[in-house]
Amino acid sequence: MPSKQAPNLPEKSKNGAAKNGSSVAVVTQPRITVEVKPPEFIRKRDGRVMPFEIERIENAINLCFRSINREPSTPVSELAQQVVNIISAKYEEPSVEEVQDVVEMVLQAAGEYEAAKSYILYRAEHAKQRQERPIPEDVRNAFAVSDKFFPTQLQKFQFYDKYSRFNYELGRRETWVETIDRAVNYLKELSEYRLPAALYTRIREYMLEMKAMTSMRLLAMAGAAARRNNICIYNCSYMPVDSIDSFVEALIISMCGCGVGFSVESQYIEKFPRIKRQRNAKPVRYTIEDSAEGWADALRIGLQTWFDGGDIIYDYSQIREAGAPLRIKGGRASGPQPLRKMLDFSRQRILARQGSLLRPIDAHDMMCAVGNAAVSGGVRRTAMISLFDFDDQEMIQAKSGDFERHNSQRWNANNSTVWPDRPLTQMELTRYMLDMVESGRGEPGIFARHAITNSIPERRKQDVFGTNPCGEIVLRPYEFCNLSIAIARADDTYETLRDKVEVATIIGTIQSMATHFPGLRPQWKHNCEEERLLGVDINGQLDSKIAQDPEVMKMLKQVAVETNR
Repeated sequence: MPSKQAPNLPEKSKNGAAKNGSSVAVVTQPRITVEVKPPEFIRKRDGRVMPFEIERIENAINLCFRSINREPSTPVSELAQQVVNIISAKYEEPSVEEVQDVVEMVLQAAGEYEAAKSYILYRAEHAKQRQERPIPEDVRNAFAVSDKFFPTQLQKFQFYDKYSRFNYELGRRETWVETIDRAVNYLKELSEYRLPAALYTRIREYMLEMKAMTSMRLLAMAGAAARRNNICIYNCSYMPVDSIDSFVEALIISMCGCGVGFSVESQYIEKFPRIKRQRNAKPVRYTIEDSAEGWADALRIGLQTWFDGGDIIYDYSQIREAGAPLRIKGGRASGPQPLRKMLDFSRQRILARQGSLLRPIDAHDMMCAVGNAAVSGGVRRTAMISLFDFDDQEMIQAKSGDFERHNSQRWNANNSTVWPDRPLTQMELTRYMLDMVESGRGEPGIFARHAITNSIPERRKQDVFGTNPCGEIVLRPYEFCNLSIAIARADDTYETLRDKVEVATIIGTIQSMATHFPGLRPQWKHNCEEERLLGVDINGQLDSKIAQDPEVMKMLKQVAVETNR
């Protein structure tokens, strides 16, 4: 069989010409360098968010090869870098399990099958050990007592995932019974123990059996967090963006886990002063305190400085690192990065308008950036809706095109145009509807304020109303939405539903007494105390035929009104 020979290429001389006289073109390919940016954080099994360290991956791979008494064919540092490259492409904030999955994959791809097998067995053994850790008998009994109240595993999971707080004295998470007791004790504090003991007992029983419930924010935050700031027991709020206070209040409210509805209509944005040109003065230095109040003060001082033509340099050294436990509020600290990004973004937007005025789209983007700063354990704490003028083209097109590339913060808010008081032409109505369809997201939505004005009591008509992020309630400016819950079941009768609504109304009435809002303008407290709004939500209506009867619903509404009196 003839041997394969290399093609007979002309031999090249030093000057690039071939020795046979023909010329040879020498092409140097440009070297392409791809920069891989590893994730900043990794999510641990217990929910903590910690700094991502490639050294830990290298250490795990080293231990793996030591366990089989051999050296890897590929250097450990190179294997670890391959893991980081894949993780960087797939995940923004990987979990421990996701990183370990990639380590397995890289070991197998490198032909290190024995090491991969050892690593897989190691993971399986440690997963088994985590499941078999001994549980003290008193802890087992406490959870067993609570488990009987959960009809399904999904309900049980939702409770432990979102509402069960970590009890540092007991060194474990709360049980359902302990959470309800914490919430009922807080209701007693709010009502100053003025109700009969039998009524508090009834409230506790209805909550334990999931017949009636406080706001779910109160269930999560009752206790030290709610005593410190009552904002955290409310679901939603509304405010116009009419001053620097609006941005600061949005940050405070968002960090409390409360949704923010806001308006950037021109009637409000026009109240902002003209932004002075930069004076090139020496920047002020400011150290940010490690607290919600410290973050709010930093934003306020920054906005005031930038509007006034000055600049500021922040010192973030006092802010605890990402993943540190928040003992009072619950969850994990985000570290300084979300705050830094929000402040940098706000500075950029304001300085871009030097000598001019803030526009609605600027205020909208800054409010959305504020929402980005309210993060715990990698999860955003707030929801938002933005109302704007019906003819504001910048806002109408806010989510058009490739906005995510440079304005990803706009995902934080649902956008709705406020219809004018005058009747709309058929052409205008058609255009709005087509915009909603063509967006693929149903945005911008439509907020018919004039229809609200025609349906509210006379006492409320002097205010220019907005709505909460869900668009489910009418709120005057600087006001919170107060909700309690009655849970309808398939076997409910009018009498059982009536009792649930009655208890839920009592709970909501007590909740309305929570008006301690440090950091907010006095209007918030005044409005909440003047109106003391109460919404009794009936969950589970599709499961309950009696709850679907319009006449029954009218009767239940009257029950709530009479109980509240």
